[in-house]
Amino acid sequence: MTKLGNCSKSIFMKGGCDIEAISFYLCHKNITKEAAVWSEQNGLVYYTGHTIYLNNIVNKTYSINKFIDPVCYQTLFYEFKYKIYVFSLIIEKFVGVYKNNLTGELIPYGEALYDARSCTNEYINGKHFLFSKKLVEKDYEDLTKFEFLGTNPIENTLENVQNVVDSLDGNSKIIFVLGPTIHDELYENNPNYLDACEYFSILNTKLVGMFNDRKNVFFLNPNKYLERHFKGKYFYKNTQSVTHYKRIVYKKLAKDLCEIDNSFKFTYSHVIKRRLRKILVKFKILKK
Repeated sequence: MTKLGNCSKSIFMKGGCDIEAISFYLCHKNITKEAAVWSEQNGLVYYTGHTIYLNNIVNKTYSINKFIDPVCYQTLFYEFKYKIYVFSLIIEKFVGVYKNNLTGELIPYGEALYDARSCTNEYINGKHFLFSKKLVEKDYEDLTKFEFLGTNPIENTLENVQNVVDSLDGNSKIIFVLGPTIHDELYENNPNYLDACEYFSILNTKLVGMFNDRKNVFFLNPNKYLERHFKGKYFYKNTQSVTHYKRIVYKKLAKDLCEIDNSFKFTYSHVIKRRLRKILVKFKILKK
């Protein structure tokens, strides 16, 4: 168990919006949480739960450039020994990957569907979801020495995950949040999500099979809740993304975590505070 000042931390959670949403229903007293980070240096949002970041941290092999801010590698992942680790793989499909032709180094950047070397202006103008108004066209010249791979190949993701698991204490519980495999007609016209279900179906199956004999590796599967409510009832449509579910799904996943280990404590306190704030804003007692 880790010690942070006077506070004990036994759980480490790292990922994207799903980690934030799941933790919303958990007592934060014993949790160290790391989600997406924003770079003040270049204005980019980094999804540091991507397995390339995790693997680079494990191997201590990474470089900093105009596209990778030092904030990406500011983590408490190896600062302490945790009892439980929770990782989300949901962003793995959607972030673009570039390979340095000189060093072989991989960096996650931008969207997997769009090569920033040929879509520079679209990134700068904010058409794509990972962009920076602080970067200009000249900055993108640095990417000419990189090869665009698109989505991280599944075999590479599995290798990264294996390296992370092998680097952790065998007595620690390691939990992965699986990706969505439910097709939703709402996203049929969005090229980002066309093959997402197929991708996660393969990744999830291989991942579960790879750790079938490991007693300390567990999986959270949102699909068992999404399957019961087909045609998007449990997808949060306002985000136009298959990676965001309605809150009831995250609540169920939080309860699943509590069943895996009693170190997780389910709570409605954050929900109550949120609803109370909405009421206070509605009656203009608080400002938005």
